[in-house]
Amino acid sequence: MKKLLLTLLFLSYVFSGFSQKEDFFWVFGYSSNTVDSSFGGTNIDFNFEPPDIQYEFRELDLDITNSSICDTEGNLLFYTNGLSIANASGDILENGAGLNPDPYREDWIDSGYPLNQGTLILPLPNVPNLYYLFHEELTSTPNDPVHNSKAFTLYYSIIDMGANNGAGKVVEKNIPIIQDTLDYGKITSTKHANGEDWWLLIPKFDSNQYYRILFTENGIISIDTQSVGEMVYAGAGQAVFSPDGNKYVRYILKNIGVGNFLNIYDFDRCTGLLSNPEQYNIIDQAYSGGVAISPNSRFLYVPSFEYTYQYDLEADDIEASKDTVAIYDGFVDIAFFTNFFLAQLGPDGKIYINSDGGVRYLHIIHNPNEPGEACSLEQHAIELPTWNLSSLPNFPNYRLGPAPESDTCQIVTSTIIPQISESKVKLHPNPAYDIITISTYSEERTIVLSIYNELGQKVLSKTISPFYDEAKIDINYLDSGIYFWKINDRKNQELGMGKLIKLDRD
Repeated sequence: MKKLLLTLLFLSYVFSGFSQKEDFFWVFGYSSNTVDSSFGGTNIDFNFEPPDIQYEFRELDLDITNSSICDTEGNLLFYTNGLSIANASGDILENGAGLNPDPYREDWIDSGYPLNQGTLILPLPNVPNLYYLFHEELTSTPNDPVHNSKAFTLYYSIIDMGANNGAGKVVEKNIPIIQDTLDYGKITSTKHANGEDWWLLIPKFDSNQYYRILFTENGIISIDTQSVGEMVYAGAGQAVFSPDGNKYVRYILKNIGVGNFLNIYDFDRCTGLLSNPEQYNIIDQAYSGGVAISPNSRFLYVPSFEYTYQYDLEADDIEASKDTVAIYDGFVDIAFFTNFFLAQLGPDGKIYINSDGGVRYLHIIHNPNEPGEACSLEQHAIELPTWNLSSLPNFPNYRLGPAPESDTCQIVTSTIIPQISESKVKLHPNPAYDIITISTYSEERTIVLSIYNELGQKVLSKTISPFYDEAKIDINYLDSGIYFWKINDRKNQELGMGKLIKLDRD
């Protein structure tokens, strides 16, 4: 019965992709030139079997930081290198340049951000065409931007792909969420137990503390922290949730002397809490590494420079289940080693692994649900048409559905973000298309709504009297964009204020 259940879960993961294909188009490559076609864009399209791999003339460079998203039918919408956002035609979106306003961002402008899992794209639940890009800032020192660098701020930016006749527009950009000393990237997410909302985990620097963010159709509704297990060093590496959302794994490469640390936790999709932490030290002289988990959520894979390990997450002793399923075979692409680096589970149920240098090859684990050598890791299995600078897209499992315990889950908000109940008024929905609704918790019977554009010009002023519980206001005539609202009582005392995002339906 257990084997049958795992098989059904795997089939659900793969075949549900027919209706949810947000990760079906992968984007790689340096910027193109007209002299050497080995430089430029590479696309892997999983809408075909086997995946279709094509060269594309493209302007935007992609370094390690790499995220993209498709619509539910698998058509590419936009992608980012952590510095700019481009649509499927390769054009920078309106307001899509200037991500991560760090003073040293210019160090990376010609190549893209070098931050492992430094970006992640999530659709706003139940709101068509609207996407949140979560992105982390890599603050560096001017004398040594590579080695003396830390991440201090996690931002979000909002993309409306219904704007500009489908060409897209960034309607809000570089909004700080967390300002703290964070680990290098490793932005990861999994579905809430209700199958619609999202949890994000953001690890702190040299700490056992994690920020957890709850993201719903109302945007970010809570941020909280949890300290769990032993201290985890910050460093290169990767983090991942299991496809079923019940495990969280984080692999950190500290240095050759200290070793590398594999951290495994159970994850509660209802509460967003980690538990049962385990930490293993792997000393194998690795300079790079990553993690991925099989579609059936049983086998953990750790590509670690010259080795790839498999762990059985269902074993009584996970550490003892370690099996070396591949040793780097020494293959060199011109002058660069095709060793093991980051990993990503593909929508075809296979795991793809890149290298930490600029090579044209990807490794494939063909049967990741199988133990030991039966997993069939094929080294340098795919030759890409262009050079790839250690880049691999960062995707969550968009196809994960509700958990069995979803009916008993309660959404608990945090005290870090002020909640609506602490204000005297509420304006919703936000973002909005045509109609906004004003609700109040005061006994005031006359209110005045004012809306201002980004230049501070008043574009709407409306007195509502008598006001009882709710009032609906037509904003259809406003252009799409960012506005600011304020509500006063009849004595001109402020009841509330905030930001409003207006979207177009076409």
